[in-house]
Amino acid sequence: MSGWSGWGVRVSVALAAVWLGAGVVSAQGVSGQDVPLQEVRARAESGEDAAELELGLRLLMGRDGVRDVPAGVSWISRAAEKGMPHAEYELGALYAMGVGVPCDAAKAAVWFRRAAIQGYAPAQSALGFAYENGSGVPRDAEKAAYWLEKAAASGNGIALEGVDDGL
Repeated sequence: MSGWSGWGVRVSVALAAVWLGAGVVSAQGVSGQDVPLQEVRARAESGEDAAELELGLRLLMGRDGVRDVPAGVSWISRAAEKGMPHAEYELGALYAMGVGVPCDAAKAAVWFRRAAIQGYAPAQSALGFAYENGSGVPRDAEKAAYWLEKAAASGNGIALEGVDDGL
């Protein structure tokens, strides 16, 4: 066990990587293409879950010169409620960090679990660290190892470090 309290440094680094565009979200957005904001908004308003997530992330990060955290959270929530694993993970990260929503480790773990069950490696890693640290879930070394090993098997670098450290 790492003995870290809360989410720990490794999870914070993993979550920060998403916000800095070094993780799953490219500089062009979720789609990997540089799509004009108006087009993303139109696709989101028509109910396309990937566009809802992309619009939410763009609004949260202030990409395109428009920063609107409450609207960003709302769009991400829409995609997450539809069962999109990437959006579920992002919503979990928002709860973990208290960005646009109250900081709530239990709600973060719920959203991480929903995405992790669908095989989304960053969520598996986050859920593993939640179990390791008892953040929003009871501390459980076996469940921590299970989720971190699943994420590591997918090549998730943060999880690989946790597995290499022997939890």
